[in-house]
Amino acid sequence: IDDISGDGINDVLIGTLYSNNYCYFLNGVDGSELHSINFGEPIDAIAAIPDIAGDGSMEMVAGGRNGKVYCYSGGLSINPEIFVPVDNYNFGTVTIGDSAVWNMKIQNTGGANLIINNLIIQNAAPVFYWMTFPQTILPSDSLEIPLIYKPTETGILNTTAVIQSNDPVTPEVNIYLTGDCLTQINENNNNSFIRLYNHPNPFSCETNIMFTLINDNYITLNIFDFTGHKVITLKEGFINKGTYKIRWNGKNINGDEVNNGIYFCKLNYREGSIIRKIIIIK
Repeated sequence: IDDISGDGINDVLIGTLYSNNYCYFLNGVDGSELHSINFGEPIDAIAAIPDIAGDGSMEMVAGGRNGKVYCYSGGLSINPEIFVPVDNYNFGTVTIGDSAVWNMKIQNTGGANLIINNLIIQNAAPVFYWMTFPQTILPSDSLEIPLIYKPTETGILNTTAVIQSNDPVTPEVNIYLTGDCLTQINENNNNSFIRLYNHPNPFSCETNIMFTLINDNYITLNIFDFTGHKVITLKEGFINKGTYKIRWNGKNINGDEVNNGIYFCKLNYREGSIIRKIIIIK
């Protein structure tokens, strides 16, 4: 790469494959480190390209083994730069009384200390963390924040974690969090169901949704999409105890086929509700 250190000598770009998976800007005179970036996966390709950031220096383009491609400024920023490798996370299905944990990783790919000033969980969602703020992340370092999904009622989790920092370019980063919660099943209590399931799952054309009631009950059986929007009502009304099988053909209330993705089947009954995650792959 053309000189980026100001000494008139061309400098060097290096990417590592094994132990640490870092990108390096090195001084072309003595090989000393000018700046390093935690890339997060093995670097199989690295190259210098002409200035595109408008700072008068060439840039680094790195390609990872898992398909990630990033461009880093050769201007050796003296500002902090926040980088979160994952922009969405699904906690999966969690039963009331249980919890699921995700360690959200935040990296500082800049040249100055990154200050995480606050973390906001929107919509009063049942996602918690124990860490206090502010937190400081040194250049080329990272921080993991455990997020705990601990629901207290059945339903679909659809919220956003907002990370606020001193990054002058990206002061807020949004991470989308999803999941769903089931009522704890206890066949010795007065619940009117035994279980809710479907087969096949995932499915492409149609799936059979099955549930068993041990008491006569008024129920509604709805399908919701990933955002919580109701797609269709499959069954509603008073039914006798017994086992039921209801077919869903992957269409909405208008008869249109829905897109590939994650959907939720929710059975409401007199004493509560239960949710089953359904996946469509066409």
